[in-house]
Amino acid sequence: MLKYLKGSHSFGLYYPKGSSSQIVAYSDADWSACLDSRNSLTGYCIFMGHSLISWKTKKQATVSKSSAEAKYGALATTFCELQWINYIFKDLEIPLTIPIPLWCDIAAIQITSNPVADMFTKTLTAPLYRLQVSKLGLQDPFQHQLGGG
Repeated sequence: MLKYLKGSHSFGLYYPKGSSSQIVAYSDADWSACLDSRNSLTGYCIFMGHSLISWKTKKQATVSKSSAEAKYGALATTFCELQWINYIFKDLEIPLTIPIPLWCDIAAIQITSNPVADMFTKTLTAPLYRLQVSKLGLQDPFQHQLGGG
């Protein structure tokens, strides 16, 4: 955690004016990731257009008996977050496109093959980490030169 914070202290989220209001979610789980308890990890990220609006990595409350069970638990957690976002949008009278795409990795039971949010549950190499961070829309303003032209 400290290594992550040290390497990303200047990152921030960018919400461009006029971007899409389409919500898209990505969910994944790492089965039996905790070596002490054998609990799995849930990870998800939710975007509005290209902007990250919600994300979480959390140890699951119960021990899953299979990778598929852990992934379904992650899907349920992500769905609850999407439902909460839906309620907020309704309260704010913001139109929301339904259904909301929820991408997941259920390779263990070969249901589908979709992009996944592995950065929340797996250790990444530096180049893959930078790629994933860029997909979240995080930018380091100190890496770009400011200049007139």
